[in-house]
Amino acid sequence: MDLPTAPTAWDVNNKSTLLNVDANGLNVVIDIGDELIKDKWVKNILANNLKVLENLLEIKPDDTLTLRYRAETPFMLKKYDGLYDDINNLLKVDENNEWALEVRNVIVYRSV
Repeated sequence: MDLPTAPTAWDVNNKSTLLNVDANGLNVVIDIGDELIKDKWVKNILANNLKVLENLLEIKPDDTLTLRYRAETPFMLKKYDGLYDDINNLLKVDENNEWALEVRNVIVYRSV
């Protein structure tokens, strides 16, 4: 009698050219060979993420986690215009936020 196998997060037999799945199906690495396509794909995902975060901040403007992610998105995109304002908004709510203080120092350093 064959025992059923436990389900995995991903199909380990997936032979996709974009996904590398480990043997147990728990880890997936996105592998897009063309760096230009990869960069556009990542920027598109982050831009959509930014829209969602803006909507969440309309509902709850003082949520520190959402404020942090709102600041992280342009930081990851290396778009520093307006990032300083996002960091300061986070620091207004949580003045000792270590991540925001560190990123603010990076922004100041890069602008010098």
